[in-house]
Amino acid sequence: MIQVGGDVRCNHPQGSCNEDVGFPQLFLDGSHVAGGIQVTSVMGTTIGPTTYILNFTHIGIEVNGGHEVMITETWLGETNFDYIFNQTTGHLPTATAIMLHSNDHYILNTIVFSSLIGLNNAGAANMITGLHVWFPENKALQFGCTAFLNTGASNRYDGCYIDGSVAHFANPSD
Repeated sequence: MIQVGGDVRCNHPQGSCNEDVGFPQLFLDGSHVAGGIQVTSVMGTTIGPTTYILNFTHIGIEVNGGHEVMITETWLGETNFDYIFNQTTGHLPTATAIMLHSNDHYILNTIVFSSLIGLNNAGAANMITGLHVWFPENKALQFGCTAFLNTGASNRYDGCYIDGSVAHFANPSD
């Protein structure tokens, strides 16, 4: 639904072409046909506070490149929290709530309440504080959901809560 930046390479030493972009007090409903917010090559971007991203496909928030993106006090759900997923009918979770493809970002006091993957952190030196990932009817394990999928290095998790799901840390360091 919202895209900042793109495939164009910029000459900024940090690779951050777009600076000081904010998305406070925003409600986005993808209606199961659109993603949420994608930011690329940004610095000083803030998503939140009091932002709500609902009914997204594929990814709710995606951060590609850049530095110092802050996701704060944001709620994300592939569906609303009263949605009933069902293996029999094939209505299964498929989306990732937050995808970090880069370094030095912050996620603060954020809630993910339905998605196949809560946070896919492929970057390094990211700070995750107070991220709560849960799933409707506490059926995350039944549907193969993962709260935290961390493939990057030197990331910090503090005060996070996995509610009935799992965390997977591949090749952790530092």
